[in-house]
Amino acid sequence: MFSSAAAVALMALALPAQTELSAVAAEAQSKLDDALARLAAVRTRISAEKVPLATERDRLFAELRDLRREADRAQRLSDNQSADLGAFEAELKAQAEVVDYLINLSTESGRTMGSQLDPSEMPRYREMLASAEAVAEDPYLSPLEKLEAQNGVMKASLARMRELSGGAVYEGKAILPSGVLESGSFVRFGPVTLFASASGAGGLVEQG
Repeated sequence: MFSSAAAVALMALALPAQTELSAVAAEAQSKLDDALARLAAVRTRISAEKVPLATERDRLFAELRDLRREADRAQRLSDNQSADLGAFEAELKAQAEVVDYLINLSTESGRTMGSQLDPSEMPRYREMLASAEAVAEDPYLSPLEKLEAQNGVMKASLARMRELSGGAVYEGKAILPSGVLESGSFVRFGPVTLFASASGAGGLVEQG
């Protein structure tokens, strides 16, 4: 009889505990179901967002690839332009050296011409030679301006050589043996210079 009473008492005590355990289990199951539902929702959202994200990623990669190609093309163009600029500067320097050489050569030619002039020729060429010499020494003039002035001297020198080969005739003044300074005409054949005055006197010109 004691055993029956004890069993009844134990059962009476076990019923509330079992009820509580069932409630806890039900609550845990509810939380689990809620967590699973939220996980499924997150996965669904991620799956929905994955496609546009992947599309945007591919677009950005394609844009990056195009930008790299454009940068490579710009770099090659810049390298080519640098090479062309270097070649142009080298050519410009070479041309400047040629121009300087021509200026120096023509300047020296003008000085040589001045030293070879007969005194009777000095009035014809003095101003031109002096002007060309001043231009050659002027630091403010361009090489082309200097070369143009020296070009005039070269032309005059060549014309003078042609004249002397056939006999150059030009006007001037000379002192006659009588000591009188008269105007007349000079005639040069190479190193020989003759003078004929307006009064009819004439003869071989002696320097000095």
